[in-house]
Amino acid sequence: MIKPQNHPYESDRLQSLKSYQLLDTTPEKSFDDIAKIAAQICHVPIALISLVDKERQWFKAKVGINVDETPRELSFCGHAIHLDDVMHIPDATQDKRFFDNPLVTDGPKIRFYAGAPLIGPDGLAIGTLCVIDSKPKTLSDSQLEALRALSRLAFEQFELRKTNIGLQQLLVKLESSQDQKEERLKSLGQLSSGVAHEINNPLAILKGMLEIIRLKIGDSVNLENDFKKMKNAIDRVANIVNAMKSFTQERTVLRPRNLSTQKLLNKIIDLNSLMINEAGIHIHYPKDESSFIQGDEEQLLNVFSSLIKNSIEATADSVEKWIKIETFVEDGHWVLRFSDSGRGISPEHLNRVFEPFFTTKPPGKGQGLSLSVAKGIVAAHGGQMRITQASPVIFEVKLP
Repeated sequence: MIKPQNHPYESDRLQSLKSYQLLDTTPEKSFDDIAKIAAQICHVPIALISLVDKERQWFKAKVGINVDETPRELSFCGHAIHLDDVMHIPDATQDKRFFDNPLVTDGPKIRFYAGAPLIGPDGLAIGTLCVIDSKPKTLSDSQLEALRALSRLAFEQFELRKTNIGLQQLLVKLESSQDQKEERLKSLGQLSSGVAHEINNPLAILKGMLEIIRLKIGDSVNLENDFKKMKNAIDRVANIVNAMKSFTQERTVLRPRNLSTQKLLNKIIDLNSLMINEAGIHIHYPKDESSFIQGDEEQLLNVFSSLIKNSIEATADSVEKWIKIETFVEDGHWVLRFSDSGRGISPEHLNRVFEPFFTTKPPGKGQGLSLSVAKGIVAAHGGQMRITQASPVIFEVKLP
């Protein structure tokens, strides 16, 4: 047996691995799905996302085995991280590096191995996406290409996870300081803009890779549901990115024009009719509005749609489900009030509703940006947005 040697830049490689904060973390579905797809594409019982630490290889995702790690000195992946491409071993018993390796002579009796290195932006591999079988095997060109693509997909997931951790840590730091709120929000806006920029490119790559892999394997393997789940996860990140971009944009009224308030109300209801009907909500709104306001129609529709969506979510557990929209003119301003049959807002949350990234929803259910963005749009129009009553909640928008 030939033991794997340290990488020529081992110290830098280990530092890179440490920076992703992956070792000894709990399983994550996005990585489990990648391993599952790799196993099915290559028609093997075992697939791993293996991270090569100083003295061990630890499995972030695994299919077909129950162990969490093995010694680095026995690892195939310890050899694979020295390569720029897939290490492909059709029969380990015929390879001088591995023929007497305990992983070959004893359980799991590895015969076939193929490992695509997980290479970061610095050019250093921190592990592999590998597939294993107890029978000799040779991958086709299309299977090898799919394995390469999936390894790149896995690393993009590492990058997204790392960015998200950085965002969370900075948010905690900002929240710990109660002074200079305006400066904190400015920093948060700069952070959001940077995160949105950094995530957009990997998102495009991820979506492209998924489609390429799906086309390559065709109908030979029933993975449509797995691809759908992964696409949904990517779409969710895209929604977060778009929300961040909206939050960081300088608010200007791009296309101001004279708007009929009645036509605006009709369009709001029409655009959200499917969501309203699916939620089983009865909506009351004026049918005889005769006012006109100056504004950007698309931006204002975004504001009012955010309020409708917020009301729909608030009334989800209510026996009676209704939204009421009222309008009137006051001090030269057109005033629009939203109320609903929802649970209202608790006193301790009342002053934080418009705060960026604040949400009472479970993780993964919202970004806490829509109302902050909406308030910014209203302010850019020279208006005000506030809560005038907490339970039942009443949102009020005043526009000149």
